Parts: sequence; C-alpha cells; structure tokens
Amino acid sequence: MNNLRTLCVAALAACSLPLTGWAQTGYSTNWEGHTSTHAGRYLNYVLVTDGTNSTKISSVQQLRDDLYKDMTARKVRVKPGSTVSVTAGYVGEWMHAYAYVDMEKDGSFSYSVDATTHKPAADSDLRAFSYYNDFDSNGASSDAHQIGAQTLPSFTAPSTEGTYRMRVKIDWDNIDPAGTSTNFEALGGCIVDFTLNVTNDETPEEYATNYLDSDNSTHGNRYFKSLSLTSNGVEKLTLPVASAIHSPIIYDKTDKVAEVEAGSKLKVNINYNGDWMHTYAYIDLNNDKEFSNEVDAVNHKAAEGSELCAFSYYSFGEGDGGSGYNSLGTPLTTGDVAAMPLDYLPEFTAPTTPGTYRMRVKVDWNNIDPKGTARGGANDMRTNGGAFVDFTLKVVAAASSAELPYSIDFTTEPIPDPEKFAAWTKNDRNNDG
Repeated sequence: MNNLRTLCVAALAACSLPLTGWAQTGYSTNWEGHTSTHAGRYLNYVLVTDGTNSTKISSVQQLRDDLYKDMTARKVRVKPGSTVSVTAGYVGEWMHAYAYVDMEKDGSFSYSVDATTHKPAADSDLRAFSYYNDFDSNGASSDAHQIGAQTLPSFTAPSTEGTYRMRVKIDWDNIDPAGTSTNFEALGGCIVDFTLNVTNDETPEEYATNYLDSDNSTHGNRYFKSLSLTSNGVEKLTLPVASAIHSPIIYDKTDKVAEVEAGSKLKVNINYNGDWMHTYAYIDLNNDKEFSNEVDAVNHKAAEGSELCAFSYYSFGEGDGGSGYNSLGTPLTTGDVAAMPLDYLPEFTAPTTPGTYRMRVKVDWNNIDPKGTARGGANDMRTNGGAFVDFTLKVVAAASSAELPYSIDFTTEPIPDPEKFAAWTKNDRNNDG
C-alpha cells in the first residue's frame, strides 16, 4: 500500500510538470465567475494583425473586472497561413501574455513546449508567449516582466479556411490555458476568448458588435423604448425601438434618416424603461464601416476626432460604477444612475463635411466599446437590458444668407402729401416740354 501511495504521489507530481499539458475540456478556465482584486492591472485591449488585416478588440477589462471574458461573438480575420502578431494592451506590469488557437477544432486547447528549443511543440494549441521558464515562444531568452502593451512573437495562422476559437491570457509564468490555479485574482490576470476567422475574403465585417443578431434582453424591467435627435434644438428624428421587455438588443434602423446641417449642435434623448444604465453615441466619420472610441484620459473627454461623440458616464478604467465623467469632462458620482427617460447625454457637433454617415446609440454599463460589453461577462448587455440602435445621419450644407458683390445704401424719406405730389409731377412734366 505504501508503495502504491508513493507511485500515486509521483504520478501527480509528473502531471504538474510545466512543459506539457492536457487539453482543457470545453475551453474551461479556472476563473470563470471570479473578479480581479488588483488595484492597478487589467487587460485593456487585444490587437491581432497579419500584414493584411488588423483587428482591435477594445475594452476587454476594467479595474477589478471579471477574470474571464467570453467575446466569441467577436470575429478577428486573418489569411490562411499568414504570419499573425498579437499585442496584449495590458495596463500594469510584471505579467506575461499567452496566445492559443484550437487548431484541431476539438473543443479544447492543448499546450506543450519543446524542452530543448523552448518553443511551442508542433502539435500544440499554444501558439505564442512572451515569457515561460526564462524564454519566449521564439526560444529566445526573455525577461518580459514589464508587460504594458506587449507584442508576442508572431506565429502562423491555420492553413485551412474556417473559424477557430482563440484565447489570449495574461498570467504569471504559466502556460496552462485555464490559468494558474492560485492567486490569479490578486495578480490581475485575464482570459479572453474570441473567434479567429481564417479566410481569403477581404470584405470587412461591417459595424460589428460583441453580440448575435438573435440575442434578446433577459432583464425583467429594462428596455429601450425610443430615441429622438435634435439639431440646434429642432427635432429631426423620432425613432421607436422596443415595446416590451425581452426584446432584441440589436436594432438596424439605417433606413431611418435624420437630416441635419453641417456643424450643427446635436443632442440625443432616449426614452428607456428602467434606470442604472449609461448612454453612448457614435458617428462613423470616415465611413470605414466601424466606430472608433478614443478618449482623452487627461481631460476625461471624448478625444479630438474620436467617433465616440458623446457619453453620459465612463469611469476611465477606475472601477465600475463609482466616480466617473461624461463626455464634457464633467465629474460624476455613483455611476450617474439617473432614472430614465434620459436627456443627460451631452450635446455634440455634427460632421462639418456634408454626406451620409452611420450613427449608433448604445445603452450599456460603463463601457465605451461601440461593440458593447463582453458577451457573457458580469455586465452582459442581455442581462443588463442594454441595446444598440443604428440609424443614418444625412449632413447637408448649412444655410447661408445671399450676399451681393456690392453694397447699396437705402435712405428712407417721408411719403409726400398725395395731392401735392400729383401737382408737382404735373408741373414737372409741363416744364419738360
């Protein structure tokens, strides 16, 4: 019996060897449902490029956010066999980044490292890492502790077209795709899954969200009833949205057009059943089929030129629902949880160039990503009663007063007595012959 116990202990020790690992069943993690407790670290974004395509997944985490993010509704496009580069936009330091692709589509991530070359094994779903046992995934000696926005060594995309599950993980010196088994919350780790779309099709994914067209709200009280848009105080569009709870969360109403003058002052008001939510407005200024969302973290405003035009509340990564700001930089407290209907989305300026633009209004919780809070996360828009509404903004040239190329001085005189005027004109004609 003692010998058997010794063999079992040895076998368990062998299972913990760091160089190889078994696939995780059903893409499991050790930290789903858990929240980070670190006061300064979070994964802000993931950027995936292959020389032809470049896709940025924004607002993955905020401070003290969920450790696992299911963003598989988000598709990242690469070409078959292309060289893929992944940048983990991490806020903080002293952590490492790891990337996995389910190459065999077997529903799990395998992970193994060649003990001689220190590179991922040929049959491993572990594709790249910044640091593991003193080396990166190129087999080069690494001291990549101060991560910041760190680009991992590149790897080769699958050669067969199709969709693959991909995972990016922030961890400490650990290649297990499920995450280190202890202390992940205190470390400020993160695991995010998304879909790698391997294709030669170069048609861009237009105006994407992190949700499916079939997704409905599951909240028992909240729903987006309608919105209105004014230009210089004049109503230009009233748009009915949902009429009851458990309605869809994605509304494509681009057949509805609001016509406004270039450079006019716009304001969006929404009629929402419920409270404890925030509002965000975007305009695709360059018509590139997506919305940017840059913010000025110093002045706490929408950045100059950002397609995020207005927001009622954002904490700028400093917690969830505490102190924050609106898009004018006005400080707010307790998440600005005013009851709806809301007219507190700040005013913003229409594009100055006439043309047709796509506009999006989003109801979400403390999240500036135009694609919405991560599907499956703590503030999932389905469970929170959020929604997206897209419509068309037609910008026309501002009306201007006609100007003459010369000036005329109009001098007024009193009207003469009619009888005297008639006598005067008669005499005047007689004098003329």
